[in-house]
Amino acid sequence: MIIIFNDMKGYYRFSWKYKMYRCRFVARFHGTSGVIPLEPWLWLCFTLFLTRLSTVDSLMTLKLESLNINLPFGLGGANIVVSKAQQNVAWALYVELATRVAGVELKPGMGSAREALNSLYSLFDTTRSVLREQGPGAAEGPESVGPIAIDILNQGLRPFLVKWHTSLGSFELRQAEEQRSRLGGEVTPVIDESAWPERDDFYRELEENRQGMLQYVQALARVAGIVIKGQSI
Repeated sequence: MIIIFNDMKGYYRFSWKYKMYRCRFVARFHGTSGVIPLEPWLWLCFTLFLTRLSTVDSLMTLKLESLNINLPFGLGGANIVVSKAQQNVAWALYVELATRVAGVELKPGMGSAREALNSLYSLFDTTRSVLREQGPGAAEGPESVGPIAIDILNQGLRPFLVKWHTSLGSFELRQAEEQRSRLGGEVTPVIDESAWPERDDFYRELEENRQGMLQYVQALARVAGIVIKGQSI
């Protein structure tokens, strides 16, 4: 006989090989002997064991930590129940975002505005990929890491990117047309971002966006159980 059952600790497989007759044992009760079938006692043990595991599982669920986190971009706060699934998706997003969000302010002349926008655009594909890999466990209600990650993209990053992609794109197109008109149609245009009239405004808003994303990254760290020295949320 083979019995297979599944519980919180994985699969437990118990097997007993027996002959055609039922196993019996002799027990003495109050000075008398009796022959008692073994099978009912085995099933009683299984039932008690499963009940025990179910109770432990319920107690562990009740002890799940709940975290209050503050979110950027006007999203307010959220109360997240920190399950294993939430920790996994928070860790995956933290690893991706912590390596993409600049740790220091990016000022005019430091890098390229276009490169900064492209880097922020990449967070959309990164977030979608992480949520797809983590599956439904990423979204355990509206106040969980999955829905919050989507809100960060749609309400935090998207408006910023649409605004400045349009502005910078128009400037790049004008510069390209001027250079081709002056130097010939086959020339590869070289964009001089220092001549962009809105450059200072862009970098000011880029810094505001960076601060918001850093707050989000720190919130992910808390959910994932990572302690970031010198930072609090």
